[in-house]
Amino acid sequence: MLVSTSDGRFSILEREAGAWRHLGPSALVSADVLPDAIAAAEDLLVVVEGTSLHRYRAGWWDSTPILGLERLPSGTSHTLLLGRRLLIGFDAGEWGGTLLWIDVETGEWSSADPAAGWWEGLPVRAITQDLRGRVWVVRGLAHLNGLEGWLLRWDGAAWAATCGNKGDNHHGAADVSEGGGEWRIGELSPPSLRTEDWSLAADAFDGVGFDDQGAACLLTTRQGVVRQAPDGAWRQVSRTPPEGQCTGFVIDGRSAVIGTGVAGVILVGLDDGHVRRIDLRSACATHSTPRVRRVGDAARRHRTAIPGRDPPARACAGATDRTARAARPTS
Repeated sequence: MLVSTSDGRFSILEREAGAWRHLGPSALVSADVLPDAIAAAEDLLVVVEGTSLHRYRAGWWDSTPILGLERLPSGTSHTLLLGRRLLIGFDAGEWGGTLLWIDVETGEWSSADPAAGWWEGLPVRAITQDLRGRVWVVRGLAHLNGLEGWLLRWDGAAWAATCGNKGDNHHGAADVSEGGGEWRIGELSPPSLRTEDWSLAADAFDGVGFDDQGAACLLTTRQGVVRQAPDGAWRQVSRTPPEGQCTGFVIDGRSAVIGTGVAGVILVGLDDGHVRRIDLRSACATHSTPRVRRVGDAARRHRTAIPGRDPPARACAGATDRTARAARPTS
């Protein structure tokens, strides 16, 4: 777990046998700037800073350059460590996103972006694995009148779109044209909508998780949490989406846990759709809890950023993870 303390510095902690253990930063990893990416699996921890990749295993840190990469893509990063390969995706909002594979032993990298499709160039909103170990990626964007969302699965050699849609925020699309030096908006026309195994209204996707039965659950921008039924159809679980930007989404048993920037943590019951909110800001103010982030997600920051001034959307992102919830307040 990555934590930010009151002095604006960062530290990496590991929970083992009911206690927290300090892993870094070391002489190799800066404590003053939030890493660009962080991921862990079994006995290996990987931290990416710019074009350097740091590894922690068996009690030791070492590093390798990411070969041939002049700079990382911009945006918030999402990661998944698969053996010796790191899958890292970037979310730059309306400026798009990309996926990379990085060999954590050699530092070699390659593009992991799918072949051309409707999802090409969209921001990467989430990366996760299901109960069977399959890799899933969410790509999506809600910007101006546009709504796009795609759920992709990696089969070991290529990406396949399991569901998705491309539409607009309204039931029609405005026909805007220029005439006589002035802009005019014409009559609404039917929306240009592309769908693939998606039976609900047009929407953007923000996260994916899997319940204890293995059913896929998506967090959408307009319809909140939706779940895939045994017949393959998608059905709405919650009636309204969470307030503010989503900063994290996981499924814990029969509940969806949603991290937000302004509304704390939202809990949604998968069986009854009941919504409950936990205000983390007041809890952090009361207990002086270190700010935490989930291993696997890291927000990209400019190198001249002032440490300790992360907005709440970034500071509370990791509080949706099970390991983060296990942390105890400190005074």
